[in-house]
Amino acid sequence: MLEHKELLGGEQEIAFWDERLSTSAVQRMMIDADMTRKRRAEVVDKMAAAYILQGALDALGRHKRDLEAPVHPADLDDDDDMEPERD
Repeated sequence: MLEHKELLGGEQEIAFWDERLSTSAVQRMMIDADMTRKRRAEVVDKMAAAYILQGALDALGRHKRDLEAPVHPADLDDDDDMEPERD
C-alpha cells in the first residue's frame, strides 16, 4: 500500500491493482462453463468488473491480516525494538 498524504490531505492509502488480464481470465472461465458466444458478449464486462473487485478485496483482506498478525521475536532485527521486517 502506498500512502500519499499530500495528494489526499490525510493518511488514506492508495492501492494499485493490475486489471490487464481480468477479461481474458473471465473469458476462459465462461468458455470452460460452455457459455455461448452471445451470452459471453452480454456479460463479460460485468463479470470482469466483479473479478477485479473480488481480487482487490481478497488482497486487502490478506494485507490487513498480515498487519494484525502477532510478531514472533525471531522475525525482529537486532536493531528493532518490536518492529518486524516487512517488504
